[in-house]
Amino acid sequence: MPCLAVIAVATAWLLQFFDTQWLLAWPAMAWCAGALLAWHCLGGRAALLVLLAGWTLCRAAWLIEDRLPGELAGRDLLVSGVVCDFPRPDAEALRLVFETGTDARSAGLPARLHLSWYAPAPELRPGERWQLLVRLKPPHGLANPGGFDFEQWLYQRGIGASGYVRASNLNRTLEAQVADCPVGSLRAALAGHIEAALAGRPGSAYVLGLTVGVTTGLSAADWELMRRTGTTHLLAISGFNIALVAAPFVLLVPWAVRAWPYLAGRPGVGPALALVVAALYSALAGFGVSVLRALLMLGVMAVLVWRRRPVDGFDALAAAALLVLAVDPPAVLAAGFWLSFVGVAWLLVAATRRSWPVAAPPPGPARRAMHAAAGLLRLQLLLGVGLAPLTLAYFQQLSLVAPLANLLAVPAFSFAIMPLALGGAALLLPLPALGTLLLRLAAAAVAALMELLVRLADGFAGDGAWQPPPSGAVGLGLCVVAAAMLAWWRPLPLRSLAVVLLLPVILGGNGSSDLQPGQLRVTVMDVGQGLAVLLRTANHALVYDAGPAYRMRDAGGSVVVPVLRTAGIRRLDALLVSHDDLDHAGGAAAVLRAHPEAVLIGGSTARLQPAWSRPCVAGEEWWWDGVRFRILNPPPGAWLSDNDGSCVLRVDSDGGGVLLPGDVQRRQEESLVARGLLAPVELLLAPHHGSRSSSGPALVAATRPRAVVFSTGYMNRWGFPAAVVRDRWERAGACTFNTAAAGALVFEFDRQGLHLVYAARRDGARLWTMPMPRASPCRLPGSA
Repeated sequence: MPCLAVIAVATAWLLQFFDTQWLLAWPAMAWCAGALLAWHCLGGRAALLVLLAGWTLCRAAWLIEDRLPGELAGRDLLVSGVVCDFPRPDAEALRLVFETGTDARSAGLPARLHLSWYAPAPELRPGERWQLLVRLKPPHGLANPGGFDFEQWLYQRGIGASGYVRASNLNRTLEAQVADCPVGSLRAALAGHIEAALAGRPGSAYVLGLTVGVTTGLSAADWELMRRTGTTHLLAISGFNIALVAAPFVLLVPWAVRAWPYLAGRPGVGPALALVVAALYSALAGFGVSVLRALLMLGVMAVLVWRRRPVDGFDALAAAALLVLAVDPPAVLAAGFWLSFVGVAWLLVAATRRSWPVAAPPPGPARRAMHAAAGLLRLQLLLGVGLAPLTLAYFQQLSLVAPLANLLAVPAFSFAIMPLALGGAALLLPLPALGTLLLRLAAAAVAALMELLVRLADGFAGDGAWQPPPSGAVGLGLCVVAAAMLAWWRPLPLRSLAVVLLLPVILGGNGSSDLQPGQLRVTVMDVGQGLAVLLRTANHALVYDAGPAYRMRDAGGSVVVPVLRTAGIRRLDALLVSHDDLDHAGGAAAVLRAHPEAVLIGGSTARLQPAWSRPCVAGEEWWWDGVRFRILNPPPGAWLSDNDGSCVLRVDSDGGGVLLPGDVQRRQEESLVARGLLAPVELLLAPHHGSRSSSGPALVAATRPRAVVFSTGYMNRWGFPAAVVRDRWERAGACTFNTAAAGALVFEFDRQGLHLVYAARRDGARLWTMPMPRASPCRLPGSA
């Protein structure tokens, strides 16, 4: 069964990770017929694989079909539905998932919406039914090589539209119905009782997360501490929580048999009772992937005990994986799925290391404690080695603090904090005084532990994380092989060669590109309503603008830095900030934190405080690897508006030139033309995102580019790019591209000219990706 589960899960992942929308047209009957044929020719296991593959694609087709139609986007819509999960507040808004139900589908609305309710937002609790005036858009996120994929996040959760709640008197609560998320209402009630018992004590937010899976009270600093110390998994309700809840009911069965002899000879009573209790607790915890995995494993084991068959951990884990796949095929795309199942698999491997010599525990309590601690550290290292490839693949870093932090945190959570928290939650209603005492003890214990972890993390340089240079699929494969060699439980010759396999991953490249002298690569990132461009030569890299800033995040940390890491850039030579508008300079601080070696050109040195900086002044130029960089604007000593004072950069390579004009307005464009500073180029970034106030006839006639890129936000409120501006460029013979529609764009200049080598929504498309519309008709190589 383990082999069957591995093949089934890998098939479901491949079918969804790549762009297989052409398979969605196959009807369900075709997959059923294929399963019958496979059963007849190859047996039942092959038929099960075909059925699971067909179910995965049918489920994907339903999710994609349940997206907001284009004609409803951007319109005010009055919807009614239920809040089933806890809303998540942040500095900008209240974020919630709104369940509209099947009634909304008849009106063309998706069954689930992701909404933002900006201040002032009322207090919402799970189980409440609301009528809301909303404005929606189809599932759409930023598309870049590297970084967070918001569209995948929506697809995994079955969300068909995102948007925000409009300020209106029509927003009101409705009378709740009996079937409106009863579990959500119960979770909210229990969370309210726990909050009242803890009364805001330090550690209360962690206790709520451990008991009912409510993590909305955790601050950004709390999450950052758990990330740095590698202890985020302890807060996730997982198999250990399920075991703590279920174990007492299994252990109490022998005493129950003495009281009720009828139970004798019925081995399935204890596991069945434990399964029922665990299922109730899993519902309260929100049925996460790790919770569902643990519950299904417990169910498989209960059935095996009831049927008086031997229980094998690997078979139970494989059956749980197949059941998760049958219940929720998109779950295989989540990092939590792989970390949960692979983590348990490594623990099962550790439990079967029969050939490893195990020393007898030494005499004396102190030595026994040290022996137990050494065994726990050995187990933690084994688990860390096994999960290292997945951690690098999903998060591009490893926590150096994690082994020591988990050596302290795992026993504390396992033997003190979690039993106290779960016991207090269970006793809070029948025995309020005792339940409150246990909950407060758990909060005090977790607060003390987190304070200790803060001191431990502060003892490491930087953020205590190691970020190796990207090594691609080959490097990930080497990590998997090396981890298996290091953790293999049987004698293995040349085990130490695993370290040699890791050398390419550890050392990486020298940061240089595959470009030759005179060649240039231009990456226009998808940062929403803003601008960020990476210019790269054979041995140098420059970032022009760093995207917008928001209240909780900025494009510098969420887009620019991941793009640089994915491109293998270990050293950034310069960051050029065209002007101080937030849609251009908002992410500059994050880029400089990640690359303090970069020279800041332009921008506010008082705000950014770079290690090296110089002003942006027309007339400055330099050469990198046979590529010429020239600053054309602003003139020395000129008094210009913020937009007209943008730092205009021209770069010339063997294959042609690129012009980056920032946000200059039409008057300054005409001034540059009059001074003879603008000449024809191959590629041009449309000034001011394609607004009517820029891209005047003088600029179009002087530059005559082959390609023009508009860096805009999807469905932005200004309507950029203006239709008249886009038409003006196209009438001049330019191919026009929009990052909101195409995602990130990568152009290359060589001796043959300009080429479009990558468009994120075309070349990096997944099953869930919003398709890239056809570009304007043009003859640019690579644009087809």
